[in-house]
Amino acid sequence: MTAGTQWPRRTPSDLYLELPAEVRFEVPVTRLVVTYVLLVPLVLFAVHGGFSFEHSAWNSDLGAFGGKMAVVTTDAEAMRDRVQTAVGLTFCLVAMCAYARRLLCFAQTMPLMLLLPIYAMSSALWSQGPGTSLRSGISLLVTTLFAFYLGERFSERQQMELLTMVGACVAVANVIAALVWPQFGIDHQLHEGAWQGLFTQKNGCAEATLFLLTPALAFAAIGRHGQVLRALYIVLCLLVILMTQSRTGWAITIIYFGFAGTLHLLRSFGRKDLLPLAAFVFVSVAAVVVAVLAYPMLFLSLIGRSGSFSGRAQIWEAIVASVLRRPLGGYGFDAFWSMLNGEATRVFSATGWVVTSAHSGFLNVALELGLVGLALVALTLVQACRYASAAFTPGHSGHVDWCIGIVFLTIVYNLDERTLMAPQYLPWILYILACAGLRKAAYREPDTAMELRAVEDMS
Repeated sequence: MTAGTQWPRRTPSDLYLELPAEVRFEVPVTRLVVTYVLLVPLVLFAVHGGFSFEHSAWNSDLGAFGGKMAVVTTDAEAMRDRVQTAVGLTFCLVAMCAYARRLLCFAQTMPLMLLLPIYAMSSALWSQGPGTSLRSGISLLVTTLFAFYLGERFSERQQMELLTMVGACVAVANVIAALVWPQFGIDHQLHEGAWQGLFTQKNGCAEATLFLLTPALAFAAIGRHGQVLRALYIVLCLLVILMTQSRTGWAITIIYFGFAGTLHLLRSFGRKDLLPLAAFVFVSVAAVVVAVLAYPMLFLSLIGRSGSFSGRAQIWEAIVASVLRRPLGGYGFDAFWSMLNGEATRVFSATGWVVTSAHSGFLNVALELGLVGLALVALTLVQACRYASAAFTPGHSGHVDWCIGIVFLTIVYNLDERTLMAPQYLPWILYILACAGLRKAAYREPDTAMELRAVEDMS
């Protein structure tokens, strides 16, 4: 950018077309028509494909005991879910049509991410539910390409603005659902009074809200009006997380704030200073881990968990036994928990109730896609860390911090919940988007990076 550069005058037709790279970041997403089209699938993906008011039968004692499997779903409800899924994916496909060639070129630069949905679809060959694995694999492929599209179509700041808009819509709707329609927005299962908002479960509400909160922490708002809106957004998201009463959500939110603060502090350090500081952080984290292992009951009492992690230890033991029965390929993508007459019955028998989740994203991948699938996911994490190391230079953009934060959240959350390879789920889409962003930052030319940061500072 030179001092004499003249910005082209925007016309309504410009909002429908791809703008040149040098001016694309100037247009706020609120002025793009495509933004409001994308809100439909993004909100749907945020709630993982189903709203609380659509599945009120799950919000009951029966739903608490047996999860989704113990509640009878009518043919009309099943058809509605399929149509809703088809609508969300169609919106994605329509938006991506004009970028098909660019997406294919970009996908070639991230073969591991593209291999995951392809391998998931291939699992239909040995799956205990072939149709389910094929359909869910196709859905995962579409959402993977959709994540590539978001990274190619929007600039870094536009991505953050778009996600903040989605988060604002979801957070406001959560509050309205909890206060105006408590029969849907309040948990009536095992945690009476906890907010679940648009979501079918309180932990999912806290999880998605935290992921959507992250952009506001990474990017500074422009102007006093923007700063006020940013502060209100952060407070609103924190309120929702607090009211969910999700102990996991509370703990990970606190951990993420500490992690994000540390990243922000490290931005001012040079590479020579980062090494001893990283060693200090590593030793500190190791000390905390040792303390947790030495005094587990004290740690569990602090986060409101029982010695068995609310039954998770029993579930994990039964799941490991199932994984060892099919260690290489697993039981088929998204097919393990959907087959009442399959291997899942062994888990039901071992735990004494109808379990509907592995309560660990890593174990869930091993169940569905075996150790081969788990190795592929692990490789994406290793690759993301390598990109993060290359992109984490002094004075790097806030977008790099956001990408690193999403990778961190993905690792931490999947120790206890599942976002890894979850079809039609926004946190998984954000993980792919973050990996793509780190790759771009790692391979970006130094002059280009400086130019973009300079323009960002000027705005």
